[in-house]
Amino acid sequence: MNPKWRGANDAGEGLAVEMRPNDGVVSKLAQLDLEPADISHVVISHVLFDHAGGLRFFPHARVIVQVSELRFAHWPAVYQRELYDRDDFDHELQWVEVDGDHDVFGDGAIVTTPTPGHTPGHQEAVVQLASGVHVLVGDTHYLQTKMRERRLPGVLWSPDAMVPSWHKLEEIERTPGRQADLHPRPRLRRDQAAGAGGLVRVTEGKLP
Repeated sequence: MNPKWRGANDAGEGLAVEMRPNDGVVSKLAQLDLEPADISHVVISHVLFDHAGGLRFFPHARVIVQVSELRFAHWPAVYQRELYDRDDFDHELQWVEVDGDHDVFGDGAIVTTPTPGHTPGHQEAVVQLASGVHVLVGDTHYLQTKMRERRLPGVLWSPDAMVPSWHKLEEIERTPGRQADLHPRPRLRRDQAAGAGGLVRVTEGKLP
């Protein structure tokens, strides 16, 4: 997260963010004995200020984003304008702009899929591990209980897009022969987080 959002409430900006010294993505990677240079791919669910602030540490990595999200981030609608900060994402990054489902390595190990609603180009990552299917949902939902009850979140681009995204997520969960974990932040070990074909981490500054 961009450091300028820390203590924003004290400055009267209305968006309070509390981060402890070790909450940044570099510190989180260090807990896994990694550093930004080790990361070859970044899957970003969306580029709101509380998700995209760590992108500047990965100028060498391929950053996978839905093209509709990046377009909206540069020219957001007035009702979400304050939630996008160009200081987070307007860097010399190796963007991989995708439109729809994207198989990161071509082997089904990590597949990104659009789940609009929270933002126009929100996406989640479906990760196939030996333990089953883990879905890194980003902000497709904040709490599973709220999604099950069909209770909409406060920060929302389109309720008409959000509800079908919930249906899509639950369809993944119901797929025969797949044990899907829909938790927003599954706790992956270092070896589990490694994808096929090279060193990759699916992260947006929120590693456990």
